[in-house]
Amino acid sequence: MTCHMMSVDTGSLRGDLHEIARIVGERRHCRGAQAMGEGAAWLHRVIGRAVRRGEVEPGNPALDFLPELVVAAACGAVAVEGDQVDAAYLVRYMDAFVLPVLLRH
Repeated sequence: MTCHMMSVDTGSLRGDLHEIARIVGERRHCRGAQAMGEGAAWLHRVIGRAVRRGEVEPGNPALDFLPELVVAAACGAVAVEGDQVDAAYLVRYMDAFVLPVLLRH
């Protein structure tokens, strides 16, 4: 999963998160702890680019929780309802929860 995510750079935070949602949704499974750790490191790089572009305030307190927010979306439905999530669900999650928290000023 992370090898495909490493190449994602659409030029905007929204575009990057939507592309991540597409990649994760196509895989349709929750990965192990090592893959999630690699994904978390990559998400920090995505956020670093967004901060440098001025999309996200560097002091935004939600930055510390971004990996957990994304992993919750990818794995939460599996844990709670036993259902895998698809890309459309993950895009809606990014738009409804992740982006509003990160883009607030």
